[in-house]
Amino acid sequence: MDLTLHDSLGIHCRISHIVQHLFFSLRVVKNIFLFSILPKMQLLNYTINFVYIDQMQKLRRQFGATRDFSKGN
Repeated sequence: MDLTLHDSLGIHCRISHIVQHLFFSLRVVKNIFLFSILPKMQLLNYTINFVYIDQMQKLRRQFGATRDFSKGN
């Protein structure tokens, strides 16, 4: 099976075309992650932190704790 110059150029073009498509797909996936998934994860993180701090303050008021849990001692 002898490949002529034309055949090998055609194969090379096809491979580079596939690689370009892969890079484009990766860029699209990265943009979707950065602009839609990541902000939602950060929002969830803020919400969890807010609820946790709120609950800790309620517990402290309820039991009259003098120790400050947020300082870690």
